[in-house]
This record gives sequence, structure tokens and C-alpha cells, in this order.
Amino acid sequence: MRKKLLGAIGTLALAALLIGAGTFALFTDRATNAGNTFAAGTLSIEDITNGDGSAAIELGGLAPGDNTSGQIESHSAVQAQSAGEIGPNSIGCSVFPWLPWCDGSEDPPVDETTHDPGEITIVNDGSMDAWVKLSDITTDGVLFGGDNPIALGVDEDPVLLEPGEEQTFTVHWAFPLEAENEYQGGEGIADFHFDAVQADNNDAGDGPNSWNEDAS
Repeated sequence: MRKKLLGAIGTLALAALLIGAGTFALFTDRATNAGNTFAAGTLSIEDITNGDGSAAIELGGLAPGDNTSGQIESHSAVQAQSAGEIGPNSIGCSVFPWLPWCDGSEDPPVDETTHDPGEITIVNDGSMDAWVKLSDITTDGVLFGGDNPIALGVDEDPVLLEPGEEQTFTVHWAFPLEAENEYQGGEGIADFHFDAVQADNNDAGDGPNSWNEDAS
């Protein structure tokens, strides 16, 4: 009886051992796809005005009434045009829309008070599509102070630039005819600041959803 019992226990132990050995005897293998890389793009714009980023406007000997858009009567009239932005003959055409150059059929008249507008060229030298706009104009000096300063405006909307693409922004200005003797011999400096923001995942069609780094 004892031998039978021992034999039965031995058989069960062997069976358990075989079952356990089978559990840990499966063949396995592994393949690895290594070296996957992730790199962020670069967002970068550069001023290449005149090929070297030099100033777009360098004028001297200005007199009240000089401008880039035909005669402008007053600083207040300029400011009334789209929050200070002005374009070619904008005031004349708003008052006299029947003038032939208002519909583009003729070139506007040019006299000694009219100057060519400035042109600032910005290039996208990054690796990503970018929305670009004029964000701010900072000024300093006598000609940009007082009651009748030179008025400035850039008439382009935000633009979408692909890597390597460039855009020229046109700068209009006007020295109001009502400027008085306080401006004689005065000087002024203007700096035009441009902002860029990624276009990927930030495109509202005619501009970005946000210009801010925090996407607010």
C-alpha cells in the first residue's frame, strides 16, 4: 500500500514537473526598428531690404505737404484712414471717387510733393511655413512728435510665406501740410517691426488663429 502511494505521488510530481517545464519552454524572439528621429522645425524671418537689410527710406529736405499718396491736408485726416494706415491716393479717392486713377484706369498725377513709397522685403529663412505681418512701428525724433507728426502706414495684410519665399511690404508716409515751424530742421527715425508665427496647425484662412507663443 505504501509503495502504491509513493508511486502515485511520484507520478503526480513528474506530471507537474512536465507541465511546469512546458510553460517555460516557449520559443520567443524580438525585432527592433532603431534610430527613429524627431526634430523640430525652425521659424525664422529676416529683413533683406535692398539686399542687405538696410533702411527702406532715407529722405532729406522734407517740407509740409510731402507724402507718398498725393496731397494730404492734415494729420487728423490721415489718422482717420483705417487707424492711421494710408495708401496711394486713399484720401483723394475717398472724397473724389470719380477721379480716373481711383479705378486704376490711369496713373495718378505726380508733382514735386509726391515721393515713391518705401519698400521693406522680408524673407522666410526658416524651415516652416509662416504667417508674417507688420506688428509695430516705433519712432523717435522731432518729426514724429508734436501735434502734426509724419504719419506712417503699411498697407499689406498678413501674408503666408513658405520657406525661402519673400514678401515686399509697401510703406506710405505723409508730412501734414499743417505742420508749423517747430519741425524745421527736425529729424526722425522709424523702425518697422515684423512678427512671424507658424502656419502649421494655426491657419484661419486669411491669417493665423493666434500670433502668440502660448497660442492664446
